[in-house]
Amino acid sequence: MICPECSKKMKKIKGRHHYKESGLDNVVLVNIPFYFCKCGKKFPIIPNILNLHSLISALIIKNPEPLNGKELRFLRKEIGLKAKDFARLLGVSKVTVSRWENDNESIGITSDKLIRLIFIQKKEEEEDQHFKIALEHIASVKKKGVKKAPKIEIPMKDILRYESFGASLAVA
Repeated sequence: MICPECSKKMKKIKGRHHYKESGLDNVVLVNIPFYFCKCGKKFPIIPNILNLHSLISALIIKNPEPLNGKELRFLRKEIGLKAKDFARLLGVSKVTVSRWENDNESIGITSDKLIRLIFIQKKEEEEDQHFKIALEHIASVKKKGVKKAPKIEIPMKDILRYESFGASLAVA
């Protein structure tokens, strides 16, 4: 790879990356590849971001410490909800969600647990979409003679994404 700053060839190395792009202050990726240039520029190579975000989510959910605002925002965005829709789901105002996300108000223990349960439910619903679609097709199955089974092709990215949230992880 050529450095976009100085136009010199970059070297591939492995190292640590403070993953600020996640919106969280405490995520460090260890032993990931980088392109590094003598001019000081570093470009991390972050494979499978969907799986990475699922792993981060699982660690947040499993952490016994109360959620902070950045973790709440991360989880909310991971399930694809706008603040107003998330607030309606929790039975609080959009202002309350904003205060929580900006750490201007602490999240009560009951709301914290509800947020975690809602997140888990939404992820399970998302992963169950494969089965919901399959259930819709069951009605169209008709009795016919024995046929050769159709070829099933599953891209690796779908396999990794589908099993990622259920991965067994420990909180560091």
